[in-house]
Amino acid sequence: MRKTQVLNCSFSKWYQDFRSVTVRSRVIDLTDDVVKYLLSDALVLPRGEGNDLDRQLYGASESEDEVEWDDTVRTVEGPDFGELNAKIRDYVAQLDGAVVPKLNWSAPRDATWINFNNSLRCTTPADVFLLLKSSDFVTHDLSDPFSDCDDAECPSDAFTYQLILRKWIDIAPQEEFRCFVVNDCLVGISQRHHTIYFPSINNDHKTIADDIQRFFDVSIRHHFPDSDFVFDVYRKTDRNVILLDFNPFGIVTDGLLFEWEELFKMTESFSNAAKLDFRFVESECGIKPHPYQCYAIPQDFVHLTSGLDPAKFTDLLNLEIQKNDGLSSDDDDDYS
Repeated sequence: MRKTQVLNCSFSKWYQDFRSVTVRSRVIDLTDDVVKYLLSDALVLPRGEGNDLDRQLYGASESEDEVEWDDTVRTVEGPDFGELNAKIRDYVAQLDGAVVPKLNWSAPRDATWINFNNSLRCTTPADVFLLLKSSDFVTHDLSDPFSDCDDAECPSDAFTYQLILRKWIDIAPQEEFRCFVVNDCLVGISQRHHTIYFPSINNDHKTIADDIQRFFDVSIRHHFPDSDFVFDVYRKTDRNVILLDFNPFGIVTDGLLFEWEELFKMTESFSNAAKLDFRFVESECGIKPHPYQCYAIPQDFVHLTSGLDPAKFTDLLNLEIQKNDGLSSDDDDDYS
């Protein structure tokens, strides 16, 4: 994977060419101070945006005077992004009142747990900033977008970090698919939510594959600058497919029900006669835990349960031993 492939998948690079077949969106260039804020550790909303969260927490009828605040607690004031906030509100209104935020490449899918509706649906700047600030995916976009590129050390073309607001549409999870293209041929389709069994996909997989193939041939093929790439679609109804996003053909993109080793082999031994491989969970036996669940709990818990950090497990055992030794000593004192 090369840097140019990553840059070609940046939203503003492809949006105008595919505007007629994708979701209505608005693009905002981000200034350096906004990027710095998004990369900072403190989870503090921009000045004035906390009021929106207050209304969601305490209700619209409760005024600021009615909330009892602890004056002894030191508060941290967020940055002033008045112009950006106003632009976000304006674009949200233009896009029918609700949007999905993302940066050049990634949406904060790993941070939906922190949103009040447990989704990417945002109606205020506060919603947008809360998701972006809580997302590791967004941090990767801002800090190291070319880390998996073969030419990562080479200079790249200048680009601007951008906030993209896409019109919110309520997508049925069983109608979202990821598609893999090799040498401008559609070679693979995977259900996007690959940990869930959907009987409708099992029943209609031939029609689904035909619809996506037709959409690719008419609207995508030879129109994207790379010959190897990944794209996501929403099949709204029969013969009605909507483009959602483009992704680089490489390990930075989740292969879902495909392994990247086998996808790379397709590029080495490609044949125009290759049969389209449509993969989906075929029974309830294929159900797995949600891949983003680990983002909603402390990393220490993830490391302990998965064995990623044996030292932490050893420390926990030592604490338990010390705790039990202490309890034993107290019991001995009671009987002495």
